[in-house]
Amino acid sequence: MKTLCFRTLIFLGIGLIAGGVALGTAPQARAQESAPAVYVGAENCATCHETRAEAHSLSRHALTLREVSSDKSSIKADFSSGENERMVTFPDETQPRPFSAQDVAYVVGSGTHVERYLYRVNDNTYRLLPAEWDSALRRWRPYKRAENWESAAYDWEQNCAGCHTTGLDLNQKHWQDSGVQCEACHGPGSTHAELAEKAGEQPTPAELLVIRESVVVSADAQVCGQCHSAGMEPTRGLPYPLNYRPGGTLLDQATFTLVGLQDSDHWWSSGRAKHKNMQFNEWSVSGHGNNLQSLKDSADADASCLRCHSADERLNNVLIQSHQTGERQGEPPAPLTVAAAQHGVTCVSCHDPHLDTRTIKQPYHLLDTPDRLCVSCHTDQGFEGGVHHPVYEIFEGKPIVEEVTALLGRHASIKAAPKCVGCHMAKVTINQIKYGSHVMTSVISGEISPEMVRMTCTGCHTSNSPAMMQTFVEDIQNKTKQRLKAAQEALQADSPLWVRTVLAAVEGDGSLGIHNPRYVAALLRAVEKALGLRQ
Repeated sequence: MKTLCFRTLIFLGIGLIAGGVALGTAPQARAQESAPAVYVGAENCATCHETRAEAHSLSRHALTLREVSSDKSSIKADFSSGENERMVTFPDETQPRPFSAQDVAYVVGSGTHVERYLYRVNDNTYRLLPAEWDSALRRWRPYKRAENWESAAYDWEQNCAGCHTTGLDLNQKHWQDSGVQCEACHGPGSTHAELAEKAGEQPTPAELLVIRESVVVSADAQVCGQCHSAGMEPTRGLPYPLNYRPGGTLLDQATFTLVGLQDSDHWWSSGRAKHKNMQFNEWSVSGHGNNLQSLKDSADADASCLRCHSADERLNNVLIQSHQTGERQGEPPAPLTVAAAQHGVTCVSCHDPHLDTRTIKQPYHLLDTPDRLCVSCHTDQGFEGGVHHPVYEIFEGKPIVEEVTALLGRHASIKAAPKCVGCHMAKVTINQIKYGSHVMTSVISGEISPEMVRMTCTGCHTSNSPAMMQTFVEDIQNKTKQRLKAAQEALQADSPLWVRTVLAAVEGDGSLGIHNPRYVAALLRAVEKALGLRQ
């Protein structure tokens, strides 16, 4: 299908990413209302979105499945080693032998951590080979999904294909694109391409609106969650949602159901995922996953809160700015309201799926360094309504009130010490690879299961036992809680404003002293003296 390019007029879908969010007509997903669109392939998208497509082609998403016949350099493994690990008996062969590079039809995975391989059984049937290449350690290791290679556990279509391809048709055993390409996140693109071609180089405002609405551009975490999750598709019992399309509802009984929190095969007792690619599961139970609703439930909710409470706000602002600079035609969107916001802190609040890795080297497509991302919201800087969430100020030891001298936090003062993600995205080891948890709460020893390798505190404080660290944490938090309660009960109508500010700051920080024990203790001592609770 031929498409007419007019990218100087239209920026949509994958056409332009700024501020970490795809540009489109609105911050919410839009499902097709006319005849269902069909997949046209990433090459078709690239005829107009050339620059974006070129950058995406180098991403881990795009490289998650590569056909060896098209890319001879895709195999990084050393086939001069690992003969025992690679041993397999192929169909129509009677004796086992190590599989070779010639047996590999596709490479599965970008190779950042591991490479796995597909064997073509026949024209439309593939099986995962029973060994994988560890890219970091440069060695082979068994890829054991079952006792026998003939097991259904090694069946490609039944276990993996939905999240390593775009436009999968299981009935035909065919897919449009290898890897996670444009239409995996923006939806089938035939209608979009046809409308753009029909409109030509001078589309009317009405045509622009329809063209932009013909693809999904959204901050919705469900778009990422279709693959970054563990669950079940009900019709065929697949571990991926076969019939989900961006703009639709993922978590529907007819589409996909996440594994339950009580499923010990998938969750540690600490509430962390046991399997990789469960980020959506973890996010769903996190404060991030529910923060927009908590805002809407608040009597103090205001549109200014959306900067940190809604990824839709970021997208909306990008659209408005692109109109102001003349980069985008048509009518700009109206400022977002709390009522109109649909999505809270989602994946694209921190990750840019279109990050150009040729020029920007942030890991995991992050918009900034992890800690700067966290404190861009977990701070009172820019908040004009009094004290709200001064995590940064407490942790770093910034002045809260003039009456109390700020004290630098120990973690903040040591360069190698963990900051935000070191404690709140506890590393969980899965298949010898460490993954950061997206539950976002710190793990303390009383919660953790013995199977997990390290906990938040004793991962660094190795000379202390988990029990000792548990006692240390609980002692600080219990004392802080008691002191807060006593001070709040002692407040009088004429108590100084700075006293109320300090109490609000300690409470708003949320760690009950753990972020900076010395500073919190000093703040509470000053309050207690002012209230006559100590000499």
